[in-house]
Amino acid sequence: MRDVVRAVRGERLPPTVRRLLRWSSVRWAIRIGGALLAVVLVGELAISSASGGREPAAGSPPTRAQLDTAISGAEHYLDGLYRELPDGRAVVSEYYGLPIRVRFSSLGVWMRPGDPGLTILSGEQSRLRESYLFEYDVAGLSAPVQLLVVIRWSSPTGTASVTASQVGGDAVEPTEVWLGDRQLAGWDAHDALREATLRIGPADYAGLKSLRYTIRHVTMMSVSEYRYRGQIARADRLAAVVDDTGYDVDADVYSPVWGLGLDQSDDYMFATEVYRDCTDPKVAESMPESTTFYPYQSKVCTIPTWGYVAMSREDPLVPLAQALHIMEKHGDPDRSYSDGEHLHVTASRLAGDLEKRFRDQHGIPECLPGSCDSASTSTLRTVLFGMLETDLGFRRGDEISRTYADAVAAAVLDDQVGPDGLIPTTTLGTLYRPDQVGGFYTHVSGDESGEPSSFTRRQMSSLASALDIRPEYAGEIATNAETTLATYAFLVRYRCARYGTGCASWPGPAGITARQG
Repeated sequence: MRDVVRAVRGERLPPTVRRLLRWSSVRWAIRIGGALLAVVLVGELAISSASGGREPAAGSPPTRAQLDTAISGAEHYLDGLYRELPDGRAVVSEYYGLPIRVRFSSLGVWMRPGDPGLTILSGEQSRLRESYLFEYDVAGLSAPVQLLVVIRWSSPTGTASVTASQVGGDAVEPTEVWLGDRQLAGWDAHDALREATLRIGPADYAGLKSLRYTIRHVTMMSVSEYRYRGQIARADRLAAVVDDTGYDVDADVYSPVWGLGLDQSDDYMFATEVYRDCTDPKVAESMPESTTFYPYQSKVCTIPTWGYVAMSREDPLVPLAQALHIMEKHGDPDRSYSDGEHLHVTASRLAGDLEKRFRDQHGIPECLPGSCDSASTSTLRTVLFGMLETDLGFRRGDEISRTYADAVAAAVLDDQVGPDGLIPTTTLGTLYRPDQVGGFYTHVSGDESGEPSSFTRRQMSSLASALDIRPEYAGEIATNAETTLATYAFLVRYRCARYGTGCASWPGPAGITARQG
């Protein structure tokens, strides 16, 4: 027997035969190893198929009381931005800021923030103080007028003093300075000292809303928000402006957040017609305007609309809106569709792809073609992801998706300006801005509001600078109407799904009562 074993081992066989046997053994080892590997891979694929290759999110859901408080705070924030127009219509401002208006009386000229001829030369901010230097270069002045405006906040009362001082330029031109709808100063040709102070309190915060408004997307989302709240008169006033300018609340990028747009095509949000203010001159001409409010010219309109649409395919925001639309229109999270860049996309797969990104960054970042912001996350994108996971989790029974819906809800509650009015920022320390209470941070980095420097952020800043959009306010805009409206829509959707509250008020035709479970 030993001889046989030795013979098999090749110890007594000729060298050629031994080499042949060794090669044969290697081939059999490869075959056996390959078979075992195949078994392992099949097993892993089966496990992956069963679980979707996904991991649940960590954390606990917020309580109903916490949700109610956050939703109420958002309503307070948004109500201050609502503006009724003299003709019975209404619009919604973009954010709270410093709406300084100046009238040069003898010239008959009003200058509003953002108007050509007005430049914000500098600005400084600290916890309780803001100061900005405005320069007005108007034909008829002997020299451009320079106006220094200083805000001094008083904590915790929420009161403030706003002081305007003319520090340069034509010193004899009769000049009026207004803060929103309140006159701050009135100087005639004989006033040697051109300085005045106005005191404001919490009841005056609505007077700090920006003068500019947008129909796409803020006024359109506000129609649904007020309908949800049962404030039909306000909703109708807003809807009148939307209709008069040729827009359709069922055909906005954000229509799916309120369950609207079910008659639209599967990819309507990528059509250039959505951006009517950029593609149809009649739309801009029909937008209401006065010395106290004006429509904002969007950055989107300064570049070819088709180019912006192409870039929007590379960012999570619009693809998430499309996934919501597909879910609501067809009722199937696994329905295959195209986003213009990829074939066979499904809502469930898109959610699964973004889950790892959410875990890694505690939110969904903003992206440009080729890169995503690694230093901060976008609340807009995070809450649309949360809406998709809410529907998948509570309406479709996906247990992992429920954990992400819970995690998004808990995260955004931490990113709301609280009653103390304190805003921790990435670059300016903690600011006291009580007028922004109830709003949700537009961008988040860790526990702070804002966007620290990153490769993608520098690209975005360079793009914005190249487009030369004149700022209305040079202060910290930690919150705005668009982000707060979208977050509000997510929170009421999630509250209905988890706690069965407010479902019947949903303005979408499909309703959301079925999400409870």
